[in-house]
Parts: sequence; structure tokens; C-alpha cells
Amino acid sequence: MQNLLAALPSGASAAPKISTVHSMAVLASSDPPSSGAFHADLAATLDPVLEFLNQNGAPFMINPYPYFAYASDTRAETLAFCLFQPNPGRVDAGSGLTYLNMFDAQLDAVRAALDAKGYGGLDIVIAETGWPYKGDAGEAGATPENARAYNGNLVAHLKAGTGTPRTPGKSVDTYLFALYDEDLKPGAASERSFGLYKADLTPNYDIGLAKGSNGTSTSGQIGVITPAPPQVTTQPGMGLTPTGFCVTTGALPGSTQQVQQSSSCYAPVGAGSRRAHAGVRQLVWFGVLLGMAIVAAK
Repeated sequence: MQNLLAALPSGASAAPKISTVHSMAVLASSDPPSSGAFHADLAATLDPVLEFLNQNGAPFMINPYPYFAYASDTRAETLAFCLFQPNPGRVDAGSGLTYLNMFDAQLDAVRAALDAKGYGGLDIVIAETGWPYKGDAGEAGATPENARAYNGNLVAHLKAGTGTPRTPGKSVDTYLFALYDEDLKPGAASERSFGLYKADLTPNYDIGLAKGSNGTSTSGQIGVITPAPPQVTTQPGMGLTPTGFCVTTGALPGSTQQVQQSSSCYAPVGAGSRRAHAGVRQLVWFGVLLGMAIVAAK
């Protein structure tokens, strides 16, 4: 990132910003959101990154996936919480704030971690988030209905400009994962099924982003979708959390420890998903490419 910054023309009025992407595995704590904190063992690497972003006005980029939170807790109320559908909400005992969706809870956990490090002024960019429309037999909730509900309701939530309970009214640049399926990707069926479109560009489902013949978009709240019936058991080793928020436990991602890392915020290490890895397996180039597309003026 330093080399790329040095290579940019100096004196540009709207210089591109350079950043890199992190998975939710960088958090050691996220339950409740007000307790958000980074892994202490990542400090040697993460602290210089945070300082670089702070000095250059670049955003902190993160990949939250409420889908993995639901995969660890397949109750109907958790599905509604993850899909932005009507639910009673979940109270953060530390802050007293009430959360109505998992996306805001995960985002505020990251914000709390940045605040605790003294970098509360950094913007956050959601570099990836999405929901698979298809999965293997054991992948709860991977359906077209749920994928359409998540992505469509997320777009409506962002367009409403309500922000999060911790930062009301603050907009967050968000990138959907993904425009099209990665149909040659190995691993679970869900890994190949995050696209709004198939690899041949035919749509998997519609969330109203495409403009119609009259040039207008039909995006809006899609809360009327009936989600797939939830499973009654949780995945082995993941379990429910006391307050219902995502929680991070286990070994440090990317470390030599042999303990399996698990979280209801992301897929566990060893599951074959790149979203589960941080540190040495970060999506560095993806983050740099996205970061350079972000204009300084906000």
C-alpha cells in the first residue's frame, strides 16, 4: 500500500484512496456489538495498517456476512434478524442500543473495535456482503428467496440512510458479493452461488437494481418474502450465543495453532472459504483495487 501510494501522482485534487480488505475474523470480540475488539495478536500487523489508513484518509474495509451468523443459529427469529425482516430486535446490554438486523450489529462491532483503538474517525467500507441462493444439504438458509430478501432489503436499508444504532444517519459504501456466480470455484455449493447472475449473465433472481425500459429502478423493501423453513439444530461447534449476536472464539486466524477457529460472523478456518481467513490469506489485491476506486471527497 505504501508503494502504491508513492506511485500515485502528487498534488491531485481527488487522489484515489488505497486500502485492503479484512474478514470479520480480525475481531476477537463482537458479542454484543459494543464489545467489539480486534485480536490482540494481530496488533503488530493491524496497527500499522490502521495508522496508514488514518494518515491518508482511507477507509477500513470489512466483509460482514450475516448468512454465516444464521448458519450458526438457525432459529426463525435469527433468520428474520439477518434478512432485515420484522423481528423484536436484540438489545446490546453494554450500550443499551437495540438492533433490528445483524448487518448493523456486525458493522457496529467493527466500529467499536476501531473506536477502542483510537481510530473512530476512520470511515468503514463494506467490501463484500451477500447471501447464497443455493447450497449443499447441510447449508441452512441458502435459498433464492433468502438471497433475494437479504440483498434487496440491504439495498433498501442503505438507501433509507438510517445508519446504524451506533452511528445513526451515517451512510456506508457497500459492495454486494457478487454480480455473477464463480461457477468453477471449489468447495461447498454455496461458494459458487452468491451471484445475482449466472456466469452466462442470466439472472438468478431480481432485487430491483436493473433499470427497466422506462429507465427507473424498482428496488425497495422485500420484507414480504417468506423465508425457507429454519432447521432446528445448530451446526456442530458453532452454537448459539447468549445474546444472539455473532461471536468470535477460538484460535487466531492464520496462526500455527491447531485449534479450530469458529464464529457466527464468518465461516470457520478450514471450511474451504476464503471469507474465513485474515492475515496471510487476506484479499489484498481485491481490497487494493476497490480502495483505489474510492474518491477522497465524501
